[in-house]
Amino acid sequence: MLRVSAPRSAFRMGAAVLSMAIVLSTGLAMPSGVSAAATTSTTSTTDVPCNQTLHNWKTRLVECRLPPAASDIRYRLTVVFTGSHDDTSLSLAASLDGRELACEPGSKTRSDFEDGTVVLSCGFALTAPGTTETLLEATVKFNHADYESFALEAQ
Repeated sequence: MLRVSAPRSAFRMGAAVLSMAIVLSTGLAMPSGVSAAATTSTTSTTDVPCNQTLHNWKTRLVECRLPPAASDIRYRLTVVFTGSHDDTSLSLAASLDGRELACEPGSKTRSDFEDGTVVLSCGFALTAPGTTETLLEATVKFNHADYESFALEAQ
């Protein structure tokens, strides 16, 4: 399983690209200070470089370049928020190569007025054969909650 994540603690005000940790199923993480955005492409199917930018105080943009699929593969994009309460609004919208992504059943892409920790997610599949990388773009909007992290997992 592949997991790409960016913890809240990695956020630095004014930084366009945030540091992210890539954690493989082995539990190994990239060394501190190494950005997933700086990761070069390899032939490994577990190498997914992602960039995360702060669009404004209430919106984050996430871009991940998914490698060509030799076989069908499922992914789940997950975003975690804390401090949600009775006037919180959260949303997650995604696209693949510029086309709106219809998330699989069981995905949760919106939350309003929930208390505590809230997790939004979007499950999707890439079908084989793929010959070029696929650009996943996600827009995360939040109001009256604290952004904690995002993760992209190959399932």
